[in-house]
Amino acid sequence: MSADQHDNTRPIEPDDTAATRPLDESVPAGPVTENGTDAPPVSTGASAPFDATIPLTAAAPPPPAGAFSATVSSSPYRPERPTRRPSIRWGGVVWGAILVVFALTMLWIVSARTRLVAAELWLQSLTPASAWTLGLVAAGAIIVILALLAVVRSAQRASRS
Repeated sequence: MSADQHDNTRPIEPDDTAATRPLDESVPAGPVTENGTDAPPVSTGASAPFDATIPLTAAAPPPPAGAFSATVSSSPYRPERPTRRPSIRWGGVVWGAILVVFALTMLWIVSARTRLVAAELWLQSLTPASAWTLGLVAAGAIIVILALLAVVRSAQRASRS
């Protein structure tokens, strides 16, 4: 073992001065107080002496009148007006499904060497015109999906009002 490595298997020996040494030199080490901690006493304000402490069993002052006003319904189990079911966010559902289908298709293609080679040959055989046609078909499919989702959204809004 080199000099810069430490033996982590030995237990740490306690230091005799660790119990009486303060963690911070600005806080003097003192005896343990009544509540079982070595924390310095808490000052109660300008009117109390500096070394006065607040007992832990002191009651909290009552809140001011009207500070916590709440509206109480007639029944704690049933709200005043009927609540609507939350609407399904169909855009997220549809785009999530499209993403899953795309990911599964890509995994299926790359999982077998023969399918990967076939996809490479197909991509290499595309002409510029067929690539543009394929791009336009994909853009059209996205436009159709957006239109269908807009119809669903407007139907949901109409049913809520």
